[in-house]
Amino acid sequence: MAPKGRGSLTWACGGATVRAGNFWGSVGISEALEPPSGEYSGGFKGSYSSVRKIVSTTHAPSVGRKALFRGFTNVTVDERGRVAVPVRFRDAIQDRSQGRVVLTIDRSDPCLLLYPEPEWLAVEAQLQKLGNLRSTARRLQRMLIGYASESELDGQGRMLIPQHLRDHARIDKKAVFLGQANKLEVWSEGAWAENVASWDDDDSVEEDMEELKEFQL
Repeated sequence: MAPKGRGSLTWACGGATVRAGNFWGSVGISEALEPPSGEYSGGFKGSYSSVRKIVSTTHAPSVGRKALFRGFTNVTVDERGRVAVPVRFRDAIQDRSQGRVVLTIDRSDPCLLLYPEPEWLAVEAQLQKLGNLRSTARRLQRMLIGYASESELDGQGRMLIPQHLRDHARIDKKAVFLGQANKLEVWSEGAWAENVASWDDDDSVEEDMEELKEFQL
């Protein structure tokens, strides 16, 4: 069902206000618009929450392009760290990037982020525009770019999750692929169950929803 509301998201950067794009719904599907050149000169000057908004929204699929990934699927990880990407997601990856993907860590949750290569390149470009004068920008770059690992689906639709990324996400034999429009989250089965169980007790959810009340599903 199409969203009822449409708004825009802005953040302060370098003394100017930068428009992130037309924002559809609280799920984070936006019309990605390149900020004007020079807005990031001198490094990022916003708060850490502003950095989160940049990474969460500016690289999402453009309006009019079909969202790539929806839903979730449980998968098995073999002893070598290989996992067969579910068919429901595999075809979209092949179509979007010929099977080339980039895995990195999430900035706040114990999971991994899996991007088709073109989507990752858009994220990486935005991270580079932050500059490196502020500690929050450097930390984000170290997390997302420093831990990024390229991979490619083999003929059976499998990909390797490197050991250091499996350790970060506590992935052993069971994992969950969770669609997030332009990317997938990869969780250990146990961590995902804990995350879901915590939703009812998380007061920050109400605060976040209040902040996003203008965006209707």
